[in-house]
Amino acid sequence: PWQFIQSQSYSITGIEVAATSAVYYLPSIQTDRPKLLVLYQNSALRLWDLKTEQSLASLQLIPANGSSSDLTPSDPQVFCLACPQLRSSYERATHDRDLLAVGGAGTIYVVVVKETAPADCSYTAKCITAFDTGDNDSVEAVDFAWTHPFFAFATVGGMIGIVDTVKLRMRQKWLYTDENSLAVGLTCLRWSCTMPIFFTATTTGAVVSWPGVCGLTEIDTTGFTKAPEPLAVFWGHRAMVLDLALAPSSSVISSGQSGSSTGDTLVEPFIASASDDSTIRLFSLNSLRMPATR
Repeated sequence: PWQFIQSQSYSITGIEVAATSAVYYLPSIQTDRPKLLVLYQNSALRLWDLKTEQSLASLQLIPANGSSSDLTPSDPQVFCLACPQLRSSYERATHDRDLLAVGGAGTIYVVVVKETAPADCSYTAKCITAFDTGDNDSVEAVDFAWTHPFFAFATVGGMIGIVDTVKLRMRQKWLYTDENSLAVGLTCLRWSCTMPIFFTATTTGAVVSWPGVCGLTEIDTTGFTKAPEPLAVFWGHRAMVLDLALAPSSSVISSGQSGSSTGDTLVEPFIASASDDSTIRLFSLNSLRMPATR
């Protein structure tokens, strides 16, 4: 039988604006002072101490007199938030643990949240750079890679981009289109835990896998980086895919399951997708292969 355990809930107040996303502050995980980064609909970012319920740092990503000043208070200006993975297989840069990526409308903001005075529990939050996504559509998903110092983003207008977090530059950016050269909207993005491969979910009901280090630099007629060939496209849903999930890397190694192999590394054996058609599907990744980089 199921056993339900009642636990303490938190209610942090102080800003009367809808929250759109939240992540744990990476350096505070597995400490006695966990902290939560919360992104609000008006583009405010705040660091909260869950023990004291106090705001430790705040940042307004889009000023009131900025380019989005014509928006009403109810219009969202930012949509998603991500931090580096807790356990990664690459050597982290000094600033990597303090990084955040925030998805806005046509823009990706890179933010550093840093402790300045440990004795006083003092923190600062600063936007160090911003990237143009190539369209004016909302960034629906952003996720950090496990195997490389990258993050990738996807927009509802079909733009996909990969950013190098060490050099703080855009590695690649392309528009995902269908067989009729029409842009396909994207709703979710997830990196493989073990390989430089990521997966995007589409508004047309597909799950698409992409190489994260294909090395292509050719520019197409639209001025964007030529899109790499998808590794695979999985069909089955009758409506847009809303979320994706991959098995944690530890389960791939310890369970003895056979996933797709490149060298001695296993890709997750399957990916799960949840759709607006009220179904969840599991797609096998056993045949997935990484292309040779150039």
